Amino acid sequence: MSFKNDFPDYKSYEQTIFYYSEIPTGMSGAILGLANRFLTTADELKGMCNYIAGLIPCEPTNNWGWSWLIADFDSLLRQLAQKKFHGYMDFLAEFVSGPNSHERIEALNEVFEEYELGYRIDKKTGITATWELRTDIVLRSEALLNAQEQVKDVCEQAGEHLRKALEHLQKAEDVRSRKDALRDSLSAMEALVKQLTNEVKFEDGIKKLPAGSWGPDMITKDGLGLWNRIHDLYPDVRHGSPDITDLHYSEALYWIERIILYVSYLQRVHRKAK
Repeated sequence: MSFKNDFPDYKSYEQTIFYYSEIPTGMSGAILGLANRFLTTADELKGMCNYIAGLIPCEPTNNWGWSWLIADFDSLLRQLAQKKFHGYMDFLAEFVSGPNSHERIEALNEVFEEYELGYRIDKKTGITATWELRTDIVLRSEALLNAQEQVKDVCEQAGEHLRKALEHLQKAEDVRSRKDALRDSLSAMEALVKQLTNEVKFEDGIKKLPAGSWGPDMITKDGLGLWNRIHDLYPDVRHGSPDITDLHYSEALYWIERIILYVSYLQRVHRKAK
């Protein structure tokens, strides 16, 4: 498998949680330890050295003997880590394709966790090992999933938008996916307000939420405040804007969580009033 084909935009991933486009300091030493553990013959070790040399690229090793080859392996691997991240990842995929593949994958994934690399290898059916992204987005998106389940019976369209936002969050290392998740969260809030108030425009729906039945204005009007602030800060959240803005992972989660609180509040009040 080719890492670059699987993740062509890996260089654009934001490295606030895990390493997505560089090898963490010290990880190559851990890989050297795995080589000592799993490569059992000098011929196999030399083959790995020459595979790495081809990825750099540089001339292959002419050495024989384990001690010389393990030194070459260490040197070549560190060169590759400095020069070509996707090549390093291709080497790791090749490394786990040898004997005891499942044990190699398990050991390698433990190294990834220890050094906070943003990927893991999953052994699918057949003989091909495939890359997966490691994120904490699944844990962070639990509130979004709960909101989707709660609101879909009140407003099917809002539930569908939250479902799409959840899908986009699974790829939130990419800034466009973060914006798409935020856009669909806004659309869910818009759809719910319009349905609850029978208004065509979101702004008119917010104004129609009466202060007595729906709670204090500070809460009911917060939806319009969120709407305006997000569109002012990130006009390209909506497709078609010529502006290009940055939206960090933590910012996206902040705004989405604020929207979820608002949506959950409205659906709870609605259910209570029925």
